[in-house]
Amino acid sequence: YCLRCHNAKEPKGEFRLDALRRDFADSQTAQHWDEVISRMNAGEMPPEKELQPSPEELGRVVDWLTSRLREGQAARMA
Repeated sequence: YCLRCHNAKEPKGEFRLDALRRDFADSQTAQHWDEVISRMNAGEMPPEKELQPSPEELGRVVDWLTSRLREGQAARMA
């Protein structure tokens, strides 16, 4: 759902999800992923005119990302 607009070809909002690192222990990377979660939880992403994930899909993605962010925070504090 996200990569249709946030890719190397035409990154909407100058935000490339395909290039966003998955090193959740890195604080800057974690901040970007936290913003992704915030936008999804607020219903801002994906925009209404785009294909939407089911509530279950959205919940699984948010839960997975939240878990990774917690693990990253624990790694930073260790």
